[in-house]
Amino acid sequence: MAEIGSPARAAESRAPIIYGISISFVILSCASVVLRLYTRLAILRTFGLEDVAIAVAQVLSFGVSVTTLLQVGLGGLGRHTEFATQDQFLMGVKALYSNTLVYNAAQIVTKLSFLIQYRRLFPGATIQKVCIIGMVFLAIWGVTQQFLTAFSCFHLHIVSPQLSGKCVPTFIVFNLNSIINIITDFAIFAIPIWPVMNLQMPRRRKMNLVAVFGLGFFACAISIIRLTDLYKYNGTLDPLWDSSAVAYWSVMELNVGILCACLPTLRPLIKQFAPRLLGSTADHTTRYNSNRGDTLQTRRPKPEYEDGIYIQKEVEFESTTELRSKEPAKNSPVHQETWLESGSIELDESPNRKT
Repeated sequence: MAEIGSPARAAESRAPIIYGISISFVILSCASVVLRLYTRLAILRTFGLEDVAIAVAQVLSFGVSVTTLLQVGLGGLGRHTEFATQDQFLMGVKALYSNTLVYNAAQIVTKLSFLIQYRRLFPGATIQKVCIIGMVFLAIWGVTQQFLTAFSCFHLHIVSPQLSGKCVPTFIVFNLNSIINIITDFAIFAIPIWPVMNLQMPRRRKMNLVAVFGLGFFACAISIIRLTDLYKYNGTLDPLWDSSAVAYWSVMELNVGILCACLPTLRPLIKQFAPRLLGSTADHTTRYNSNRGDTLQTRRPKPEYEDGIYIQKEVEFESTTELRSKEPAKNSPVHQETWLESGSIELDESPNRKT
């Protein structure tokens, strides 16, 4: 690195990296949200609270990117601090203050979207309770962290000129937020793994489903990297330069989280416009049942046996709308049910069943 105050040091800038990440990742997450809403509204003809939450999170994500860009354009973020004017530094602090508040809110709303979606997908009592507890915790922690961030400095001189202001070190507040954020990330993304692993389905399909839900752990990895850069920022003599990595990792973390929340909902869209991406077999046909709104049905032709008994398999994909248990037919001689991806498989091995 060049010497302090040198022309070479003045020319150094991380602004292009921050601009590129802040713009590209918010566009990527916005595209995923738009596709998700199209899938839910136009294809499945349904809309839930989790969709509202992810849309709100996307709006807040725009706010995070905008305030990050303001830190660069007006506050000198990404350049060495000695070249910033006092006015620039003050504008940067104001933009950082707004950025942190919006970022915290966006993180909470995104996590709530995941938990609401899990409640719709997994009807088991244990998962339902875990999600409710998680939602309550996130609501309480969301209010708490916003209070800590907004009022980490108490300007007592406003009350009385004789009193001096008191501030909690921002490093403590930022690190507390980051650590709890990482813990809740791992907890939320781990919730669906156990029920998915217990599904009775082909191993390959099960692993594909685990991979889809497990994409969120990529956001966890970004959170950890962000925390390590945050530690480097503590006690720095060059805050505008050293905090630039924290800024763009924050944008990446938030938008990757939104992207991971949307990807599992896009299967009906892919099935409608690019079914080959999901794979197909010669004896396997898929159709969309317009009479049942959000249900995709898949049927296999019945195989004939020497004794005249056949097995018919009907597979219903409920997209990612919900995983609801179906009651077995009372008169069915053989009936087995197991969960599959975004819906359920119902196996009815009745020789009298009509097709």
